[in-house]
Amino acid sequence: MHHFNNTTMAFPVWSDELDPLSISVAATNIFAGCFSLIGNTLVIAVMLKRFRTASTFKKLLAHLAFCDIIYAISILLDTPNWLKKHWVYTPMFCKVLPTTQFASSLAAEGTVVVIAIERYRGITQPLKVHWNNRDFSFSLIIAWLFAFVSASPYFNVLNTVTIPYMGNHTFCIETWSTGDHIDQENSAFIYSTYTFVGTFMLPMVILAVLYGRIIYIIRKPIDPIPCFEQLFIKRREKDIRITKLLILVIVAFAICVLPNQIGHFIMSKATLSKSEKEILAYVLLIPYPFQCVLNPLIYSIVDKKFRKDAKLILSCQGDKERKISRTMTSYFMVESTCHKKTSHSGETSICSMPLRTSREESESLF
Repeated sequence: MHHFNNTTMAFPVWSDELDPLSISVAATNIFAGCFSLIGNTLVIAVMLKRFRTASTFKKLLAHLAFCDIIYAISILLDTPNWLKKHWVYTPMFCKVLPTTQFASSLAAEGTVVVIAIERYRGITQPLKVHWNNRDFSFSLIIAWLFAFVSASPYFNVLNTVTIPYMGNHTFCIETWSTGDHIDQENSAFIYSTYTFVGTFMLPMVILAVLYGRIIYIIRKPIDPIPCFEQLFIKRREKDIRITKLLILVIVAFAICVLPNQIGHFIMSKATLSKSEKEILAYVLLIPYPFQCVLNPLIYSIVDKKFRKDAKLILSCQGDKERKISRTMTSYFMVESTCHKKTSHSGETSICSMPLRTSREESESLF
């Protein structure tokens, strides 16, 4: 939750001059926002270059990238507020912009949970028909509803206020109640508790349970049907690599978000000195925006096929490559030949299933 649009809390002693904190936050927002726009746009292009045949997993990763793009746009729009050190937009945008930042972050987190559920069902029930377009759309609607419902209190309490002793400038701040200062602190603490427990810890626990179960299943010895043995082995190897990638995505997200979540507990209750508030402001504000940058980097580091597809798209050669269209058709190309032998003892069915996969296809996570 990017609360520090409350500039009066971010700057214990305010002045018109730029200070290290405002410069650091602005630079972080610009760097993270620009790289996120480039990287996540590329992710969407790679995942959906054959939209009709794209798997549910690819569509979910594309939606995760879309959430990160929304967040990236919002932090880029927020950058002038840090460079000017006051609110530069309209009063309504004071409600819309910070809420959009928070909601898009929650929608991304919800998408990660949906991906975990999709992977869990695919691994525990590999022979069943999985999500259709209706299930896919319904799951993402639920993720966005959860995001906007959780962010709605934030929308209600954000208001613009003109403060005479701070250059007579307008600031976008949180006004939690019309009561005394203690009531406002209690309201802020309750909401911070909800965001930490309900929108961070609970999803993390769900993810830990799902991926713990997935790891347990994929590490178990398999006893496949003989004619499917090669297919099962290839599929299990792919499941292991995808699981490692997704766990890496979750860990990176948690590292970026956890300081922000913990910091709001401290800020909403503890009495801090000027130097302590400045240090806490850095902890709250600097790591948080990088949540929208790391996923494309993780994909490009882990998966060779993603790197190759990204290069082809950037060089405008994707449609000219026959290998690309061939690898997008399916994860595995299986040719099954079943025939019957007649012997003196009777008729016996013999099934052989040679697996035709290129090295590139077998190494690809997507």
